Amino acid sequence: MEMNRTAVLYLRHDDGLPSLAEQRRICREYAEREGLDVITVYEDVGSPEPFENLPGFQRLLNSGKELGARNVVCLSEAVLSDDKLDRLLRRVELKGSFLRLFCVKE
Repeated sequence: MEMNRTAVLYLRHDDGLPSLAEQRRICREYAEREGLDVITVYEDVGSPEPFENLPGFQRLLNSGKELGARNVVCLSEAVLSDDKLDRLLRRVELKGSFLRLFCVKE
């Protein structure tokens, strides 16, 4: 069975992370190299804690599947959270929504 090649980008800017524009460029280049068709971009700014501070990630979970995307490209797991346990939980949420995560720098 052929893999669905549609993808969304997830970007989050906070201290220690590149600008949203830089993340967008890096992630789009990665998606192109991997043959993924980017259909939309979700963004958040600021701290990932509490989870309600990530409306872009919540929109991704709610509408990414509706758009037909099955893949999420982000710069690194640090974009998901500053905390290792939270990163794991966010990965589980993505998997539960049938979304595969590609981290450019990991």
